[in-house]
Amino acid sequence: GELMTYYNLPYGNLVRAKVASICLKSYEAINLPFDYITQKGYFHDLEFFDGGGELNYEHEIDHRNSLLRDGGRIKYVNEAFASSRAISFPSDMHQFRDCELRAAMCCFVAARQKAQTNDDTDDTSTQCNPQKDFACDLDGNSKVCLVDFSKSPQSAHVRDGYSLYGPLGSQDAYCTGFAWRDDEGYAEAALKGNTLFHVAMAEHVYSKGFVEEVPGAPMCGCVEKMPVVTEVPTCTDIDVTQQVTVRFDHIIDEIIAEVNVDSVTTNNCNGMSLSEHYATLSTEGEQEALGKIIVGNDRCTAAIGSFLETKGLEYSPPATTVA
Repeated sequence: GELMTYYNLPYGNLVRAKVASICLKSYEAINLPFDYITQKGYFHDLEFFDGGGELNYEHEIDHRNSLLRDGGRIKYVNEAFASSRAISFPSDMHQFRDCELRAAMCCFVAARQKAQTNDDTDDTSTQCNPQKDFACDLDGNSKVCLVDFSKSPQSAHVRDGYSLYGPLGSQDAYCTGFAWRDDEGYAEAALKGNTLFHVAMAEHVYSKGFVEEVPGAPMCGCVEKMPVVTEVPTCTDIDVTQQVTVRFDHIIDEIIAEVNVDSVTTNNCNGMSLSEHYATLSTEGEQEALGKIIVGNDRCTAAIGSFLETKGLEYSPPATTVA
């Protein structure tokens, strides 16, 4: 009531929005621009999220681990800043512009030699033979049903078009994602850039060597811009330990919030898939929209049929051959 009077706002939801904006503004003092991570510029990072650039394409030469070298700043930022600074979310990049469903995901289709450390020199699970392989096969956790190029034309480099991958999904991919609440004042929303950095760079590219995109789509982006897939079984959320101080500044006649982040810890959404986790943060309408992107196992045929109907076409899946 006092805040409604102070800000002269007639409705409670407007007050909540005002409080959220105050909380979000408090993170500006500890902001870390996303381009600080690689320090190679906007277009380098843009190409990375489309599955290109040296972090995705380069492989080992003369037994030198190029990811350890080229991804060195990922390790540095992860150790020095990821748990204490608010990494900005790159909403100026086309892959992350207008995330209306408040969820993002990455789908990787290949693996390169990971950035080997002293702790895992005996782990050959994601090691490529530089004399033989350009990229290793990746054990996928999802099937790709289709890619609608119009959802992300800058990634596809064409204005419109599509690729269909068959009723069962013939393209394996490893898909993972995260989501945030419809309130920028929550830490998980304010620090979604930290979660993106962990999912796209620190964990999967640098630590696991997962790389490259489903053709015609971003490697990582808002779910609305990504391929239609059967599942996104893995999910990341964060726990934040922080202190928030709220005070009234008489000079500028404004309520000020100041935040100090002690730690940001990444978790696996209590073992839930992205769709299951999203259901705890969203409305039924939003869940229905996500269900058209993450369609469920054995649902590629229905997804392809529904998509082709929007093109005025009828889909007849190929007959299943019984041996």
